[in-house]
This record gives sequence, structure tokens and C-alpha cells, in this order.
Amino acid sequence: MAGERKPPEGDDDATIEVDDLFDELFEEQPKTDPNVPAIAEEVTLEIGAEPPDADRDPNPVSVALEGDPPTAFAPLLPEMAAEIWQAGIQALVSVPDTAAPPAPARDEWLAEARLFRAEGAVAETPGWAARCLIAAARAAEAAGELAEAATVYDEALERTPGAPDALRGRARLAESAGDFDEAHALWARLAVAAETPDERSFYGALSAEWTLARRGALPAVALDAMAPGPARTLALVEESLRGGKATKVASALAAAGRAVGGTFGAALLEEAARFAAVGLDATAEAAHRAAARQLDPNADGGLLGRLRDAARMDARGAAKTLAGAMASLPPASALARAVGRFAA
Repeated sequence: MAGERKPPEGDDDATIEVDDLFDELFEEQPKTDPNVPAIAEEVTLEIGAEPPDADRDPNPVSVALEGDPPTAFAPLLPEMAAEIWQAGIQALVSVPDTAAPPAPARDEWLAEARLFRAEGAVAETPGWAARCLIAAARAAEAAGELAEAATVYDEALERTPGAPDALRGRARLAESAGDFDEAHALWARLAVAAETPDERSFYGALSAEWTLARRGALPAVALDAMAPGPARTLALVEESLRGGKATKVASALAAAGRAVGGTFGAALLEEAARFAAVGLDATAEAAHRAAARQLDPNADGGLLGRLRDAARMDARGAAKTLAGAMASLPPASALARAVGRFAA
């Protein structure tokens, strides 16, 4: 290799040629033979499996392969085969489409309850504390510690008295423990604290049903909590049935039938007519039967209703009604013989 090179002497501003400085650096390298043809920029080599033909070019570009084709040094894994992936992942992993998640152990639920309860104790706002305490109560309930869950629900209600989730969980625990007074009061609170109008209406009806079942009466405040509709009218029917007054039951059933409508409403009106008959109110009975036939033309009270109507008709009308009743009865039945004697 040449030694250190100095720039040519002369004017300082003279241009220094780079080629002049490094011209002798590669003098020791071998010279290129001009007789050797230059290598093309792109060379394509084709390797054939068959030996070259002797009649062809003596310098063929295809080279013959000697011996057997190369083989893998180890067998291929099943997941490397194309068929596996074409068949889908089910060919490798056999997992059912639906599987029940593993249930946490009781100690894990209790640990979760302790953790949420500790977070609720240091929460900055009452709302956040109530949410943590509700989560702790649910974890304790999942662990089977119902007494602890009830205590934590009470702590959440102390922070936020109107929290619907806390009221719902505490009422469910009270009902399961047989504390019906506490459950009844909590359902009544939910009728006011529920978040949506539909939920408030639902819990209002539930509270009214509890009141009716436990007291046998439906106070005005409980009735007002129920939204107008079939549920309210049926609650009035139940209250009337508990009261034992046939005419009042008939009026309640008639109101329920008109509110429900359709075939079911016609059946309720038929029942209203029967209670009116028990109460010796023939006018109301006829009105309820007419209303039932308007909702359902086939609402004739059935076979017993036709027999009852025949008993109130004159001889000509009764004979015609009884003839239709006889046609729908088995000839050898005791009822058919009784209707035949009645017709005679």
C-alpha cells in the first residue's frame, strides 16, 4: 500500500483532483485480463433433471443432477402440512363451541368481597363507595356468606339510600331469608327509586301484589302505584274475590275483560256474568254476556251455559236449546240422559 500522500505544490487555491491523490493506491492489485469476456448483468441458470444431449451446444446452461433428490433430515410436523390448515383449526385443537367457565372457589369470592369492601371504605364519593360495596355484597353472596352480604348491602344503602341495585339485592336476600316485612318495604322503595318508568311501574305492581297477598286488601296508595292496565284490574278482581261480594267481583271481572279484550277478555266477561248471576243481578248478567259475544262470537258459556240459559227460557226456546246441547253430548253419558229427561 502506498504511503502518505501530499497534495501537489503550487497555488493554495489550485483544484486538487481526487483521482490524482488515489491513483497509485490500487497499483498492487492484479490487472484485468482484457481477453476474458465481461459477465453479463443478469444471468439465468436453469437446472434440469435430465442429462444434456450430446448433439446440443457443448456448453449448455442446464446442469444435470446426480443421485436421488434431496430429502428432509427430519419428518414434517403435522401442523406444517397444507391439509391441516385447509381443514381448519379444528383439526389441531378440539375444543367445544360452548364450555362452562370454571367457577371461582369460595376463598376467591371472599377475597374479592374483602377487596371491594376496603375500596368502598376509602372511596372519595358516596356513589363510588356504594358501587364498591354492592360489588362486595355480590361477591359475598356468591361465596355463600348471606349474612355478610346483607350487612354490606346495608352499608351501601347508608351511603346512597336510593341505589336501585342495593335495594334490589337487599330485598332479594330478605325474601330468601323469610323476612317478608323487610322485603315488602324494600320492594315498595324500589317502586320509587327505580331508574326508568317501566321499572317503577313493575315494582309498583309487585309491591301492590305483596300488599294484597299479606293484608287481603289493596289500599289506595298501593293501587295508585300500579299503572292502569290488565295488571291493575286483575288486582282489583283478586281483592274482590277476597272480599267475598259476588256483585263486586262481577264488576271487577267485567272491567278486566274490557281492558284485556280478545278471547281472553271474553272469557273474563263470561266469568263476570256468572258472578252477577250468583249475586242475583240479571241485568248485569245479560250485559256482561252481550259484551262477551261482541269480543268473541263463540262465547256462549259452553254446554253448562246453554243449559243454564235453557232453564230460564220458555218451553219452545228451552226445547230448541236442549236439542243443540244433546247433539254435543255422548249418547250413553249420564249427562245426556239427564238433559233428555229435562227436555221431556
